[in-house]
Parts: sequence; structure tokens; C-alpha cells
Amino acid sequence: MDPIHYIKNMLNIKEGGIVDTGVEIGLGAAPIIGKIYDGYRMHKLTVAMKRHNKQLDRIQEKIERKANEVFYKQEVFPLVLKKLLNEDQIEKAPIIINGFEYIVDEDIDEIHTIYHFYDVLEELRLADIRHLSIEYAPDYGFNNRYDRMERIADSMRLMLEDREGYDMQQDFISYTNNKLHRLGLLRYTKENINDKDPYSTRVAYNSTQDLSKEEWNLDKFELSNFGVRFINFFEN
Repeated sequence: MDPIHYIKNMLNIKEGGIVDTGVEIGLGAAPIIGKIYDGYRMHKLTVAMKRHNKQLDRIQEKIERKANEVFYKQEVFPLVLKKLLNEDQIEKAPIIINGFEYIVDEDIDEIHTIYHFYDVLEELRLADIRHLSIEYAPDYGFNNRYDRMERIADSMRLMLEDREGYDMQQDFISYTNNKLHRLGLLRYTKENINDKDPYSTRVAYNSTQDLSKEEWNLDKFELSNFGVRFINFFEN
């Protein structure tokens, strides 16, 4: 798959026109997102698209069988392309593309919902995603797919453990947990407090039980409802 041809086909850009010339110069950036990106970003985009060409071809085939074909090609695809262009950690490309396929598979047609998920993903580094997967969602696909994410996380862990006199690793974990909580992916653990029972039992994250402020455990986190939807959206 040639990325330029793929972009033209998805956006229904005709050969030889003025817009087509813009695509040849800027790989489609100008007509898609309103500005021309530098050659380095163009190169990263090309590499990412070629690496996942089979999945992108499959997504295109699915789109062309959908009633919302125009929406997916002219609204969702430019958003996905923009996220790939702007992403500093190109290793997140498969996650971005997975979300695109999930949108098509699930017939999601609310653009604000789609922006919400991608905006949260943009806030996350690979180490954040890896931490979320290992600590809170070990049974989901993130934990098995991205070996580079695992190597990055392991390297960071070793680097932090080598520091003498200061537990940098615990600070990193605390920072990451609070970041994931701020983004709505984690929630504080609820505990059912019983004065007659010295032991506290956890309440499931989807419980509707109304607990007092004192019954929130502010030191422990669990996957939130949104966290579950987020992982389902991007794990594929």
C-alpha cells in the first residue's frame, strides 16, 4: 500500500487537480488538517502506515461496506491521520489505528465521543499505558501486544531502582496513578467499612452503592468504568 494513494482514496481526492498537487507536496496534510507538516513528520507517518498497511486496507474495506462511509472517510480518518502526524511516540501508532478499526466495527458515529477517547490517548505516554495494563488490566490485549512498551517500562524501572537514597520508582508509580485518575481511567477504591468487622471488603468498581467520603480509599486505585471502555476502544 502506498500511503499517498491510500490517503487520496480515503478522502476521494481526484488525480491531477489543485488539491491533488497539495497532496503530492505535503502528503495530504494541507487539505486534511489545514497546515503543512515538516518532512520528518511526513516520514514517520509513511513508516507507520506502511507498517500497518494490512490493517488499514482491512479498515478501508469495512468502511466501504458501511452506510456511514462518508463520515468515516471525511471526519474520522482525518482525525486519525492528524493523531499519527502529531504523535511523538510513533510506537503508539498501532493503538491509534486500533481505535479507528473499533470505531468502524462498532458503528460509532458521535464525533465528540471519538475525540474524547483520542484526546485522552494523546495525554498518555507508553509508560503510562504499560502501567495501566500491568497493574489494572492484565487480562486485556495491551498486556500482550506491545513488546517495545514492555522494554521501555522495564528500562525505566531499572533506571529508577538504581537511584540510591531515594525511591524514584515509588514516586513514578504515584505520579502515574494520579495522572490516570485525573484522566478518568482510574477511580479510588471503595471499601465497605463495618465497625464490627476489623477487615474491609472491596466493592466492585461498577457498584452503585452510596458510600461516605470516609469509605473511599485514597491510597488505592482500580480501573474505572471509563477505563474499561478506553481499553476496549484501543486494545483490539
